[in-house]
Amino acid sequence: MKLNQTQGCLTVVIGMVLLSAACAEPTTQRQALPRNFGPVHLGMSEEQFTQITGVTKEDFCAHCADFESKKSVEIENSPGVYPAYLYALPKSARGFTASFYHGKLYSIEASPELAGIQAAKKKYGAIFGQPRTTNWKNGLSFATWEDGVTAVVITYVRQQDRNQGYPLTMPAGTVSSIEYIDKSVRDDIQAHEKVKPSSGAPN
Repeated sequence: MKLNQTQGCLTVVIGMVLLSAACAEPTTQRQALPRNFGPVHLGMSEEQFTQITGVTKEDFCAHCADFESKKSVEIENSPGVYPAYLYALPKSARGFTASFYHGKLYSIEASPELAGIQAAKKKYGAIFGQPRTTNWKNGLSFATWEDGVTAVVITYVRQQDRNQGYPLTMPAGTVSSIEYIDKSVRDDIQAHEKVKPSSGAPN
């Protein structure tokens, strides 16, 4: 599934972005960030996730940390269960990727509801306040909302570069993904990697 192939690399990138305070802008939080994605939720066990989704097969993950795993969910067999916008997307984008650490769901990454970054910032900003924005030299940018336990990250193309591959082949301003992250588990992974880096994890 195209979703599975493209989201693996983005998850690694986004995890690193969230730890960086460089280029950060203060965020005014208005409302608690969502932790549910249909019937699944951040913090649930992998066993619970499997019971709900029926997904048992793990994705190949070249850059996973030790004790980290990923599973992709295609929503076609579960009409009306997950966020409604997903069912209207092209077939290759109708799904999401779940990431686990020590058997605990800490990341849900999906195709975005809104394809343009300005529309996305306007909608989510009205609910959650202004995001922190991080710009990378390669042309990608990240709009991040955080509260005490959760982070929501929108990845978008700030500057198109057709020589760099997905998602930079998209027009500038295009949102490529949205990710919901359990901050405590994310921090556990990063702490572990600082002490004992995994062979597959990024440096």
